[in-house]
Amino acid sequence: MSGSYDHTLDGKGRLTLPARVRENMTAVIHVTNSYDGKCLYAFSDKEWEDFTNHIADADFELSTMLEEYFLGNSMDCEVDGNGRILIPQKLREKVGISKDVTIVALSHRLELWDTDKWNERNTFDADTIIGAMKAGKIKFYGQQS
Repeated sequence: MSGSYDHTLDGKGRLTLPARVRENMTAVIHVTNSYDGKCLYAFSDKEWEDFTNHIADADFELSTMLEEYFLGNSMDCEVDGNGRILIPQKLREKVGISKDVTIVALSHRLELWDTDKWNERNTFDADTIIGAMKAGKIKFYGQQS
């Protein structure tokens, strides 16, 4: 799953998920805060279980804090017959989503962004990307050692 998709919330706060995204999700999507509070994370059942288990593996004090932040602020959103989820107002307000939403599909989760905020964020230049890859010791696809 990858890519980004621009959508609009309906008057009730429902977001239609693209068919390509729905193929990789489950009947219930687990929505919570992002680590930096700029967007929302959305997980399928399996990815949510992996995410929460990873948090639980941390030492007690850290896992408690992370569980309170991520799990305590999460909502289970059912996908309706039209492929929509209702994003709770509390979560939408927290990250400034009001109408236009960009769904960013990443390998293990979706990120739900206010479109204007995503457009500001998505301005990476080549030097920034190259620097991040070098710092993380990530080789470019096809790059030889």
